[in-house]
Formats: sequence, structure tokens, C-alpha cells
Amino acid sequence: MSPKPALLAAAALAVCATVATPAAAAKVDFQSLPESHITPVLEMRTGPFRVAKHERAKGFHVARMRGQSVIQILPTDELAKKARSGAYPTWNQETNGCYSQREVPVRKRPPAMSLTSRLIYYESDLEHLKGSVVPSHSERFVLETSGDARLDIADAWVDLRSLGSKLVNQYSVPLKLVATGPLGVKLYAARDGDQVHFVVRRPAPDPRFGNRGLSIQIDETFSGHSDCGHGRITLRADESGGETAKAALEMTFERDKNGKLKPLSPESPKEKTVAGKLVDAIGFGEKVAEPKERGVRTLNVHLSVSRSSADPHPVASSAFGWEGRARFMAF
Repeated sequence: MSPKPALLAAAALAVCATVATPAAAAKVDFQSLPESHITPVLEMRTGPFRVAKHERAKGFHVARMRGQSVIQILPTDELAKKARSGAYPTWNQETNGCYSQREVPVRKRPPAMSLTSRLIYYESDLEHLKGSVVPSHSERFVLETSGDARLDIADAWVDLRSLGSKLVNQYSVPLKLVATGPLGVKLYAARDGDQVHFVVRRPAPDPRFGNRGLSIQIDETFSGHSDCGHGRITLRADESGGETAKAALEMTFERDKNGKLKPLSPESPKEKTVAGKLVDAIGFGEKVAEPKERGVRTLNVHLSVSRSSADPHPVASSAFGWEGRARFMAF
């Protein structure tokens, strides 16, 4: 972070302080990773001309909002009904997953997938499309009892005129936990030929701070974003070289009684009362915790996959490191 942005952040949040930079580097055992395959994203030119309005793909419910030129793709029929009434419904991403924000036209494969909890189109978009059918991709991160995880993935065609949807494929990708970083950030991986699929998973965000998302940068050729709980990055290595990537997460934290950093709990805080009344420190009618010092800082997850002529298989590695200074505030 440059000095100017740091000063602006300090002015906005009142207090800036330096926190010791924890770092953890780990070599990922390529051979121990589960084998899996993630199919390429659907391309517009390969889609059907139309999808019948009576067709419904599970997890891809299409709704035109009443009184608005907005079309939403939603995970359940119940949420679609709310959208048809003119509402912007919310849901648990942990249960229903997220959607791809767009096709990724970088190279012949998607190195990463931009994910959003809400996929929205506008009727004006139809003027710029050759047809009314668009591809849609969904992902849901599922934690297994073993501590490993999986991604439940689905692809479908969605017709923005008929509001029908047609499932193309649905499958699961097993993931192995390969590293744990500061404040509970976890890294999972799977192998696919000479590729490694990395999944960066952040702890559940504190509702008082909102979802601060996760950004992805790959070899200066691709940048993406996820406002879901995970981000997926695919790196490839062959005898000619390899690839690197960085995922940046804006982490929120507080200190325990011993001064050690810990992630903010997403659980409801204890209520603070003054003269028998709840104190609304935010101004939106929420019950908030007694003000205490809390911090925000960017955590980078560095990833690489390489291979030399002497390597029998790709070599993957990861490292965690803090960026800039922690910004503290009390509320």
C-alpha cells in the first residue's frame, strides 16, 4: 500500500497501527492431490436457440422482477417468487452457492472464475445478444467431515425471454486441504492433468462488517473477484514453465484477552444497554456489540505451479503474507 492510500485509510478509520506479519509457506504435494476435472465454461455460440419456458434446471430459477426491467437467476423457486414480486431476496450462500459473474475469455480455459451471490441481467442486455439464451455457472463449497472439501458445480443454459433453464452438467470436485493461513483462511487443491485447481476459502464474514470479498490476479493477464466465501484459481505447468497467482482477502479481526488476533465471530453480539434501552451504534436498528477495537488488513495468498525438464510432475507451492498496515477502529 502506498503512503497516500494508507494516510487516507487512517483518516477514515481514525487509527492506524502495524501488526506483526505472519507468514507460512508450504510445498503442495502434487501426487497426493485428488484427481478431478472441471469442464470449461459454456460458450454463447454453442448454446441452443431457445429454452422452453416450462423447463427448469435445479439451482437456476429465472425471474423477471415486477415493475422493473431486471431479470435474476436464483437458486430456489421460493426466491424466484419473491423476485417476481419486486424484491431483491437474500439467501445463505453456504447452502445455495454462487454464480459466475461472466464468461472468462482468457486463453482456452478459465484460469479463475469470478463469482457473485446474485446474477442479474437487464432486458436491455437482450439488444446486444445474438439470442436470448446465455450460459450460467454455479459453484457451492461444501466442507466434508474429514476436514477436506468439495465443490458442487453445475452449468446451465438460461433463456432471458422465456425464463426457462436447461441443465447441461452437474458434478462434484473433491478437494484436499493443503494449507491453513492466518485468521482461519484455508487453501484446498485438486489436480487435473498438468493443472492444479486451487480454492481459497475465507472464514464466514462478520455481518457488522459485511462481505469484503476476495480478488484474484494471475500473471498480470487476468483479474477476477468473488463476493462468495471462496475463490477458485487454476494454474498450469508444463516443461516450458509455469504460472503464478495471488488472491487478496480483506480480513477483519479483533484481539482476544491475551492480545492475540482472531477473526470476528459471525455470531450475534451481546447487546449493550443504556438506561434499559438498546444502543444502536450503526443507526440501522441493529443490535450491536459493546464498542471495542477491531481491525482490517489485506491478506495475500501467493500460489505457483511450475515444472522443469527434470521434474516428473508439476511442483506447486503456496504462501501467506500480510500487505500494508492494519487499520483499526472502535465500534
